[in-house]
Amino acid sequence: GDMMEAAFRGYAALPERASGRAWWDVLGVPINASKEQARDAYRALAKQHHPDVGGNAELFREISEAWAQCESQQ
Repeated sequence: GDMMEAAFRGYAALPERASGRAWWDVLGVPINASKEQARDAYRALAKQHHPDVGGNAELFREISEAWAQCESQQ
């Protein structure tokens, strides 16, 4: 009983994904991608969608959040 309760408390403490999508989906990499693969995908997407080069600020924010989630999990 106590173990299940602790597990649910831990699950409830997890931060929600702002975009509703997993970081690997946002970055377009497989769920088991290496940190290097994820970093390369992040850099390519950030360069393409950065607002300073005419990209969408909201999409850029989503990409940046995905990279932050990736870094915190690996």
